[in-house]
Order: sequence, then C-alpha cells, then structure tokens
Amino acid sequence: MVRPALRMWDCIGAVLALVVVLLAFARVHVRVQTTLIGYQIGSLKDSETKLLEQRSRLKMELAQISTQERLMELAAADEERSPP
Repeated sequence: MVRPALRMWDCIGAVLALVVVLLAFARVHVRVQTTLIGYQIGSLKDSETKLLEQRSRLKMELAQISTQERLMELAAADEERSPP
C-alpha cells in the first residue's frame, strides 16, 4: 500500500515542478517582451522628434515662401526667365 501512495506523490511533485518551470518561463517571456517594447517606444519617440523638427522646418519654409514679398520676387524671376 505504501507503494501506490508514494507514486501518487511523485506524480504530484513532478506536475508541480513542471508548473513552476512553466511559470518561470512565462515570467521571463513577459520581461523580455516588456524590454523589447520599451526599445520600440524609444525608437518611435526618436522618430517622432525628427518628424516634429521636420514639420517645424517645413512650416517656416512655407511661411517664408508665402510672404507677399517673396511671391513678388518669384513672379519677377519667372517673368525674366520666360521667353518674350
């Protein structure tokens, strides 16, 4: 009778050990994914910063180009280049 009870506890111990190992792997997986997502967020923030700087430069260019004086200069230059 001692034999089957001992086998049952061995099975329970093995199942518990397997559950602990699986939980450990799950925790490691979550931590790795969290780290990778953190790197992606950092990369996206860098891209956002570059795009915001580019937008600012383009807005300044547009403001410079669309001033009345500049439009007149461009029109005069265009008239000089066009054949009579």
